[in-house]
Formats: sequence, C-alpha cells, structure tokens
Amino acid sequence: MHWNHPAPVFIDLETQSACDLKEAGGRVYAADPSTRIMTAVFWIDGAYHVWVPRHTTDATTFARMDVAQMWPRELGAPDPIVLHFADVPPEPAQAAIRAGRPFVAHNAFGFDQHVWRGAVVERGPAWNGNVDPQWLDTLPLARAGGYPGRLNAIAQEVAGAGKDAGHRILMKFIQADVEGSEIVYKRPGVGDLQVICRYNVVDVELLRRVWGALEPVPVEADVIEAHRAVNHRGVRVDVALATSLSRVAGESVQRAGTTIEKITNGELKQTELRSVQKVNAWLDAKGVRIRDYGGKRTLRKDFVNQAIANPWLMLEDDSPVAAVADIDPLVFEVLRLRGAAIRITGGKSERAVMRAGRDGRARDLHTYWQAHTGRWSSAGIQVHNLPRPKKGVPVLDLLARHEADGWGQNAGTAFEMIAGSLPAKLTVDDAISSLLRPLFVPANGCAFAICDYAAVECRGIAWIAGETGLLHTLATGGDVYKEMASRIFGKPADQITDAERQVGKVTVLGCGYSMSAEKFRLYCGLQQIDLAAAGTTAEACVEAFRGAYPAIAGEPAGMIEGKPYRANGVWAKLAKAAHAAVEQGGIHTAGKTRWAYDGSTLVCELPSGRQLRYRCARIEDRVPGYARALGIDKTKPTLIYEGAFGESYLYGGKIAENVVQAICRDLLATSLVMTENAGLNPVLHVHDEVVCEAPGDGSAALESLASLMTTVPEWAAGFPIAVEGFAAPRYLKSPPKGWAHSAKRSKTI
Repeated sequence: MHWNHPAPVFIDLETQSACDLKEAGGRVYAADPSTRIMTAVFWIDGAYHVWVPRHTTDATTFARMDVAQMWPRELGAPDPIVLHFADVPPEPAQAAIRAGRPFVAHNAFGFDQHVWRGAVVERGPAWNGNVDPQWLDTLPLARAGGYPGRLNAIAQEVAGAGKDAGHRILMKFIQADVEGSEIVYKRPGVGDLQVICRYNVVDVELLRRVWGALEPVPVEADVIEAHRAVNHRGVRVDVALATSLSRVAGESVQRAGTTIEKITNGELKQTELRSVQKVNAWLDAKGVRIRDYGGKRTLRKDFVNQAIANPWLMLEDDSPVAAVADIDPLVFEVLRLRGAAIRITGGKSERAVMRAGRDGRARDLHTYWQAHTGRWSSAGIQVHNLPRPKKGVPVLDLLARHEADGWGQNAGTAFEMIAGSLPAKLTVDDAISSLLRPLFVPANGCAFAICDYAAVECRGIAWIAGETGLLHTLATGGDVYKEMASRIFGKPADQITDAERQVGKVTVLGCGYSMSAEKFRLYCGLQQIDLAAAGTTAEACVEAFRGAYPAIAGEPAGMIEGKPYRANGVWAKLAKAAHAAVEQGGIHTAGKTRWAYDGSTLVCELPSGRQLRYRCARIEDRVPGYARALGIDKTKPTLIYEGAFGESYLYGGKIAENVVQAICRDLLATSLVMTENAGLNPVLHVHDEVVCEAPGDGSAALESLASLMTTVPEWAAGFPIAVEGFAAPRYLKSPPKGWAHSAKRSKTI
C-alpha cells in the first residue's frame, strides 16, 4: 500500500439506500442492490471535482447549481470547484485510478471502498478502467496518533475547523423507501443539493488537512494488511442457531418483564425497566443504592452483579436498612429479572444474522487500534464482549439438540426445554448468553484452531520490571497463583485449596497496576470472590503482592499522610521517565520503554518500536484520583493529556498498564501477521486469542498456530510466552472431548 504516495486523491461519498447502515455494517450495506452514490467529491491536482450521478437529479436542476455556494469563507480561499453530471465517475478520477493513485477517505476500509466496489464497479455502468482504486484510510492513522475517531473532532484539533452544518439536510435524502417491489429515492432540489455538495467539499478539505497533520504518525503497514485480510475473510455464522436464540431471548424478555410488574404490584412496569430514574427510585424505597467506583449511582450490569454477590455494597451510612439480612429479598429478584429483561443477548444474535453476507459469513468484525494502547475492539456483533459460558449450562447438549430439531418452532416450548435442562439458580437467559460464542462456526469440512496467550499481562509486567523470581516461575511452568496464595494465607503451596488458589489468582491478575485495596475489594466482588469467607482481606492481598514483587511495586520507603508508600519499582520508574521527558526534554528510559516530548506530544516508544502518543501532554498541580480515593486531598504535579475521549491523566500504575497491554497487543499483532503469511486463515482474534479456520479436524493447524505464537520476536527476548489451545467444531471457551488440545511455552531460560 502506498501510504507515502506523493499524489493521493482525497474523496468523500454520500449514499442513498433502503438498507440500514448502522445495523448491517458497511460491507453488507454496500452490497445491497438499493445502495447507490448520491454525490461524491474528489480533490485531484488542486481542484475539487463534484460528481452528481444522473440518477440523483435532473439536468435542469443540475444546471442551476452554483459552485460559489459550495465553499465556506472561513476555510480561506478555495481551490477550483468543477461540477460533473454523468452516470460514471468524472474523467480526472478515472485517470487517477488508471495511474495507480491511491484514494484517501476517512473510514475508507469500513465504508468507502465497499461502496465504490458495490455501487460503481459491480452495479454501475461500464467505463474505461472500471476497477477498484487502492484505498488509504485516515481513521487508523488518527487512532495511532492518539486522536479521536470522528473526522469532525480530529479536524477541530488539527485544523481549527469542523464539518459543515449540512448534515441535517443530508439526512433527509439518504434513506430510500420500499414500496412493493420498487425502491423509491428522494431527489433533492437545487438548494438542498448544493448544501449536500458543500458538505462533501468541506469534508474533503478537512480530510486533506488531517492527512497532513497525521504525516508524522508511523504506519504499521503489515499489521494493517493482516487486519484487513481477517476482516475480509470473515467468519461463518450459524444463522439457524442465531435465529432460535433471538426467538427464545424475546420470550425470556417478555416473561421477565411480566414477572417484575406482577411481583412489584405494578410499582415497576415492564415499559419502565430501562429507566434508570424509575428503577433507582424503587431501590431508594427499599433502602438500597448501587454505586460505581467513583461513588455515582449506577445500574450497569457488572456493578449490579457485584452488588447482588456482595449485598453490603448496597447499604450506606444513612440507609434505613441496618443489615444485609434486612434487605427485602424482592430487591435481588427484581435486579436479576431486570438483567434478563434488558439483556442484549437477543440483540447480539439478531446482529449476527444481519451482519452475515450472502455466503453466511460475517465480516469487518474487528476495529483496529480502538484503545489508546493499540488494542483491537469489535464492530457489529461485538466479539470482544461475548459473555463467558455460565458454569453448569450444558452448552454441548443444547447445541446437539438444536442440530437435531432446531428446538422446535415455538419459542415458549424452547424456553421450557432449556429451563428444564438447567440446574437451580441458572436462568434461560444464562443459557442463551452461553450459546452466543458457539454462533461462530467453521466452513464445511473445516475446524477451528484456537490459541490463547496464557496470563500474558502477568508475564508482561514481570518482563518490563525485571522481576526475576516471577519470570523464573512463569518460564518453568510453576503455579504463580498458588505461590501468591501461600504468601497470603501463610502456609505451604502444596496445602493451598482451590478456593485459596482463586484468591491468589485474582491477586496476581488484579494488583499488577497499583490497584488500591478498596478497588481490589470491589474487583474481587465482580469475580465472585468472597475474601472474608476465604479468611483474608483486600489489604492483606494487596500487601502480599507488593511485598512479593518489589521490582514491580517498589521497596518500602516510608509514609505519606499516614499511608505507606514504595519507591524504585517499575511503576515509579515509568512515572519518573514520563515526567522527566515533559519537564526536561531529551530521552528517558524505564521498563524497556523510551520517552520523549516534542513540546506537545509525549511519545512512548515500546520495545517493538511502535509508539504510544499522548497529545497535549503537560504537568499541572492536581489531586490525582487515586490519591483522593486514599483520602489524600493534596495536589501534586500530575501528568495530564488529551485522550480520544477527553482529558485524562497518567500515573505509575496507569502507565504500566498502558505499556504492558500495548506490548501484549504487539505480540498478538506479530502473531496475526505470521499466521496470515503462513496461510493459517485467521478469522477471529479476541483479546489475547487467535482463531484460525483449518481443513479437517484442525489438529495440524493447531500445532502450527501454537508454534508461531510461542515464537518470541527479537524485540521481546526473555519474555516468557506460553499459549494454550485446542481444536473445535465451533467457537468454544474450552476444548470439547475428543478434539486436539495443545499447551506450549517459549524457551526463555
């Protein structure tokens, strides 16, 4: 791809369609026969070429268009604007394609390239050189540069100008109507058409300015190509199962809502369950409240589940309810049922059907560089947010029954069948959520090879800190969780129970980024870990971690405001390097990273050479959030930056988290490139897991995948990589009986 091409073409498209873009996604939307281009603008060799296809308006309306109305004065003097009224793209655009010049658009990989292929190349009239251009996308570059994702927000930061106000007019014309067998498109008059074209022109101008501002951002060309290949390949969806899940989910929602209205005597109506205000008012009447980490009222699912598991969290000093035993049992029942009534399970299965193309495969599921660290996220079906299967749900048995009879045609009968197969305390909704992951299936005659990096963030923090004991245990296959539990409970590792090992596990996985005891207590609640029942406290667990790993947390160095603190661990060293870069300039190193500052952007160079960029970085006197949580109400020099979602701040633990997650992401990215180059056909990657579609039973591909993923890159020498994997007939969380499985470690000692 020609990311450094000297003469790219800048383009913006507006479309009309009877298809719903948000529901279907760009690729399916573009393939819909009703989708067509309404207007397009190209900037080529110093001029704006405005293309109005003949199907958009009539010749008389087009002849009345005035280019003087297509440029806002606040953007300065315009380049020439040339109008084109034709069935095919204007000749300058055709010539640019024949010359191999790349087209640049914002979200080109998710929208413009698909629309061009569907509406111009496949369904449009033939023309000389009727082919796809090469496409370049400013969206991944913006994310890599630490900018927001939307063009308007980026342009306001880098160019001091935003998008044109014509969006409201544009929205009047993009949705086509279906009348019988006919597609009816709305045709804009001259005034509205000029507004739409002006909107196009301004977008292209902003795109040009953003492109220039993004020039210093390094491009991961090989990773982007692998990412695009995975998105293009897609993964097959079991549409029949998805349809059944949607039907049963609808039945579950209806029953849960009806039950809530009945057991509350109408105090909470079925139509009010999504109203946070109404539900909170009902909880207030019961004397309980649910709050998030910052103390704000919330009904977010994870905090509700945490409160159900740890009811004391719902009681406050001024609560009329004195003890957990006095909480009305109806509170727990209503919260559980509300979770079922508003759960997104049915929506996920419906989106799986919507996103499946004509060949049954869902594509474009992965979003590149969505987090500041560069980690991927999901689009559409949200594969990064699939629920874990609930323990006790007979997933394989339910799948086998569906393959046999499709659970019948009646949603009520299917609901009763599923309910009858579950142990006590599990709901039909638990079963439905457990069956979302298996919606993804390999092609006929193939299997999935699934490999996951084991405890990769724990390994990452040990590696950047040089925590030799932890590195040795990880490299030799020792049980880190038992070792930590031994330290917490004060007894030999071989006497640690399963419950105590779970405490050791959440301690190792939860405390690596300087989590406070209070937050660790809440974290354990989310993991369904009862520390009191296990015979320990959050404070003891946090101190056990910090005492065991001084290269991470630091050595004891005294007290501040009555609180103990540590110094010279990797948390402190990373914070010191970042602060020094901003305050002093120059290059500062810590935790296998290099920090520099250009007067505005703080740059962290990772071991791989990739950069994390913190825009508008500065040091201000603030009371950091973690200090406020500890009851320390004193300002201190705090490192502030502008993230994709506004102002944020950095401290030692947060920097360590960013660095470790970025390194783990780079390991995954390296594996994606290698698996793609090796022809292993990766179809999904979720967090630290790679899924490949392989012929036969997948066993040979599994061994190849595990070997590639445990190949340590040169930049990660000494990183104790370990992977666990298995082959499967569907996307599952654990290996089914009779299928191949694998566990491998890199050689680091």
